[in-house]
Amino acid sequence: MRLDDPAVDSIPSQTRDGLLLEALRGQIAFMRAKVPYWHERLATAAVDESRIETMPDLARLPIFSKQDPCDCGLTAPRLRDVHRLATTD
Repeated sequence: MRLDDPAVDSIPSQTRDGLLLEALRGQIAFMRAKVPYWHERLATAAVDESRIETMPDLARLPIFSKQDPCDCGLTAPRLRDVHRLATTD
């Protein structure tokens, strides 16, 4: 079941929480593996996605702001510098 499926709102909360936690663990693992900036930030903050098992476990995660990557010099390219956009179905 996709998380953007409206039916997710009507399933039992424990099942829904499990789906959300699984998606979050997958996203953190992806960020750690593919983005050096996040690999370093997650390691520094001692984030271990395999230890996120329940919603209360989220309280142990540090809060990262949208400004954090900018403060480290990471920014998206300006739209006028983008020559081609790729989309997927």
